[in-house]
Amino acid sequence: MKPLVLVFITLLLMSFQCTKDTDDPIVSQDILFARIYENNAWGHQLNGWFIDNTGDVRGFSILRNPDMAWHPLYEGGFISRDSLLMNLSQSDTTLFKVPLPDLFNYYSLIGEAARGTVTEKENRGADMGQLSNYCLLYFPEEKQYKFVLLESSGDWQVHNISEAAQKINAWLNEISHEVTLYDNMLLTD
Repeated sequence: MKPLVLVFITLLLMSFQCTKDTDDPIVSQDILFARIYENNAWGHQLNGWFIDNTGDVRGFSILRNPDMAWHPLYEGGFISRDSLLMNLSQSDTTLFKVPLPDLFNYYSLIGEAARGTVTEKENRGADMGQLSNYCLLYFPEEKQYKFVLLESSGDWQVHNISEAAQKINAWLNEISHEVTLYDNMLLTD
């Protein structure tokens, strides 16, 4: 009888854990981070990647997908959940998965990064396009995301000076290095 009681209690506790997990903000936020390059100087160039709430790094490129239906950000960096998911659906490859402890660690910094100060834009060139790193903040009531700028370089240089933003940005730059290594492996196979 004792083993049966222990099994029942274990199952009961596990069911409470499952209920709690669905209330976790990271579960309800589809996309956590993004790196986007866009240039319109010599035709339209658009590529980059998203990191979703499972840690998948999902790449997209208008060169690989010329019929891409891309939804731009609204004023202030906002985009509806439906539009963002449409952009995510344009991903044509899952590059790799980031470790979940890292994902949760950097996800926990998003709120602080969103409160950070962004420097004034400084012109650095022309026709280089923009390469930008973002973390995303989800507003479930409005069903929209805000792209929180961490750093952008190219024609214009701007960055978020909060410590949390700098930590996330450094991590995203490490991931970008891994993405480049992965892309190079694909080209040599």
